[in-house]
Amino acid sequence: MLTLMKRISALFPDNWTVIAGVAFVNLLLAVIAFLKDVIFAGYFGTTAMADAVNMAFLLPDTIGGNLIGYVLGIAAVPHLSRIWAVGQSRQFMQAVAGLAVQCSLLLALFGLFLYLFEQQILGWFGYPDGAGTVRQLEQMFRLLLPCLVFMPLFAIGAAALQTLGSFYAPAFGPVIFNVFLLLGLVVSWASFASFELGGWIFSCSFFFGSGISAFYVWRRLIIEVRNKGSLPVGKRLSIADSLSSFKVLSPIYRDFGPLFLVILATQCLYMVERVLASRLETGTLAALSYAYRIAQFPNWVFIAALTSVILPAISRAADRSSAIEGVYRALRVTLGVMVPVAVFLCLARKPIITLLLGRGAFGPESISITCDLLAGYSLAVIGQAVSTVCLRYFLANGRMKKVVGIFSASILLSIVFDVCAIDRIGPAALGYGALLGWSVNAIWMIGLLIKESATRKVDA
Repeated sequence: MLTLMKRISALFPDNWTVIAGVAFVNLLLAVIAFLKDVIFAGYFGTTAMADAVNMAFLLPDTIGGNLIGYVLGIAAVPHLSRIWAVGQSRQFMQAVAGLAVQCSLLLALFGLFLYLFEQQILGWFGYPDGAGTVRQLEQMFRLLLPCLVFMPLFAIGAAALQTLGSFYAPAFGPVIFNVFLLLGLVVSWASFASFELGGWIFSCSFFFGSGISAFYVWRRLIIEVRNKGSLPVGKRLSIADSLSSFKVLSPIYRDFGPLFLVILATQCLYMVERVLASRLETGTLAALSYAYRIAQFPNWVFIAALTSVILPAISRAADRSSAIEGVYRALRVTLGVMVPVAVFLCLARKPIITLLLGRGAFGPESISITCDLLAGYSLAVIGQAVSTVCLRYFLANGRMKKVVGIFSASILLSIVFDVCAIDRIGPAALGYGALLGWSVNAIWMIGLLIKESATRKVDA
């Protein structure tokens, strides 16, 4: 760990203090999220209610947080930075508010669509009308639909704060969200609540956690703008201006497109994996969530901190050759960390899962299913981390066309493997499909980066 910190510090010395602070917050978030998963596993296990709770927040979390919110949180930063750089605090807030209003209206309409066709949608995921838990699932699903709006609102506010040079509040927002989830599970377990009541408590925690975290970053944003800019206290922004600000926001929407397609491809894989898992034996969907989160731990803590520095660093590089060299160094650090961690997770997956989750309702059968899934997922994070680092270079230089094709093709490969192998291999096929797709993706991305490097040398 000390060697890793020294290498990153040498690469990006001006930002090391901020990197270390954000990495610490990421670690805090990982610990809280881990405790939440442990208690969730011990309380719900791999029961039918565990699957129902995961299903209830699957679409809001995937679409609102992991897709729309995530992409907006990256795509909005460059254009908002240009507005703020010229000291136009009111125009800055109008752009942020316009993006928030337009995004909220679009997602509210989408939420209405999900509400109107909820029975068909849930039936597609293996919950036909009349199933044992479908009535409560429908009610939890409706409760969590507003999170489709809350999560992108948080992402937009976080992007605006990063533009102002405030990094800790955006990093702390997910901590607030996960603390609410953790408290909900603690209350359910401590009160010996039934699975049905526990599902309701957890869903309410999800609802309030996402709403309060969004409120927190927007409150911090208003304070920062008033402190650093010239926004008058109490001055209201016109909703009409927000609705008609498409021209001002067009650069954000232009950058949004290619990155959205990349993230959409990855989310399609996650969605297919969960659809296939929901059609297997009871509890497979919950086990998939446990295995995925354990495998992603090094990515969420280490790679997230590293890539948060790579994008701005290579964007301000003097030339593309310097940017490529910085990416190569980052890749060496990435492989140096991820390969041993991934191999360890794979070889020691059974004792790790038993130690972390093997209690309460999480019995031997739950451990077996989760181990099968983690076998492939644990190694897939190597390719995923490499691809994430390479992606930052092509984002910074606006060269995303080929990247979209690479991600689409590799994800399609994973999906085809999952569909063809799920009946023969069982749940483990989902992990091995991810390993195959991300490995091909990483090799392809490195090849594209090498080709880019060779082109730059010839031009020089």
